[in-house]
Amino acid sequence: MTLLELLIQVVVFGILAAVAIPSMLPMIQKRQINSDLEAIQGVVQEIQSFAIRNSSACTLRFVASRVDSSACQPTVYAQLQNTSIASSAATLDFTFQGNVSTSTVLVISHALNTGLAKKCLVIQSPLAVVRRGTYTGTGTSAANCN
Repeated sequence: MTLLELLIQVVVFGILAAVAIPSMLPMIQKRQINSDLEAIQGVVQEIQSFAIRNSSACTLRFVASRVDSSACQPTVYAQLQNTSIASSAATLDFTFQGNVSTSTVLVISHALNTGLAKKCLVIQSPLAVVRRGTYTGTGTSAANCN
């Protein structure tokens, strides 16, 4: 193989990469949203289990890019990656039985690509039943989580 042939292969590969990478970006961003949604659901279920196991009340806080339980021991949190969270409540309070007094809706969207479909997590009172779906509409209404 000559140097010219090698150079042509590198140029062709570069052109293919330049075309393929932008089309893969939305797929990667969707994966980030789904991954963060699963992490948030895991934190909710872990804190609910902790409250039941230890017969103690526990609170989850929702911040723009983080969900944490610093009010509980052990501290469990999910640090979101390039996604943001909108919540119908600033906190979610679990009783010592693992119940919640109010339903909470979390809407997860990509911070850099707002055109992607949003995902949602609905924690319904009183038993803290978790439902996931795709969010349509604006605000944080459970009716828009399908």
